[in-house]
Amino acid sequence: MIYTCRNSVFWGERYMKMQYRLVQLAAALCLALAVPTVWAQSVELELNDKTVRAQVAGAVWGQQHGRLELEGGYLYSDDKNDVFHLGMHVYNDVVDSPLSFGLGARLYWADADSDDAGALAVGGKIHYAPPALRGVGFGANAYYAPTVTSFGDAEGFTEYNLLVDYQLMPQATLYLGYRDIRADIEQVGWVDVEDGGYLGVVFRF
Repeated sequence: MIYTCRNSVFWGERYMKMQYRLVQLAAALCLALAVPTVWAQSVELELNDKTVRAQVAGAVWGQQHGRLELEGGYLYSDDKNDVFHLGMHVYNDVVDSPLSFGLGARLYWADADSDDAGALAVGGKIHYAPPALRGVGFGANAYYAPTVTSFGDAEGFTEYNLLVDYQLMPQATLYLGYRDIRADIEQVGWVDVEDGGYLGVVFRF
C-alpha cells in the first residue's frame, strides 16, 4: 500500500513537471511567433551541443534621450535546466560612439536541477565595435538578483555573457559567446543552470 502511494506521487510529480515544460514551450513559441509581427526589431538564436536559446527584442518607443527596448527569451537544455526571461532596457543610442550600452532588468523563471527558480535581476549590456576592426565587435552583459527579489526555490540568481561578433551584413551578425547562469537554491546553495560556450546569430529588421 505504501509502495503504491509513493509510486503514485512519483508519477504525479513527473506529470506536473511535464505539464510545466509544455507550458514553457508553448509560451516561447507564442512569443517567437506573435511578437515579431508587432514590434520586434531583432531575433537571436544561440546554439551548442546541449542547448538552444531564442530571443526577440524591439523598441517600444524612441525619445531624445535614447530608446526603450523590451525583450523575451527561452533557453532549452538537454539537462532539463530551462530558462525563460522577459527584459527591459534603455540605451544610449543618441550618442555617436562605437561604444554602446544599455541598463535595465530581467524577470527570470528557471528549472534549476528540478527546483523552480524565479528572480527579478538588474543589470545591463555593453558593446564595443571600433571602426578600425571593420565589423568586429566585443560585448558583455550581466544580471544579478539578491534574495529579496528572488522567489520560488531561489535565494539569488545571476547571469553573465561574454562574446565576440562579426557583422556579416547590416541585417545579420554572427558571434561566439560564453554564458554562465546560476541560481542560489534554498538549502542547496549555488547550482549551475547553464555554463558553456555557444554560437549565435542575430537578424535585424
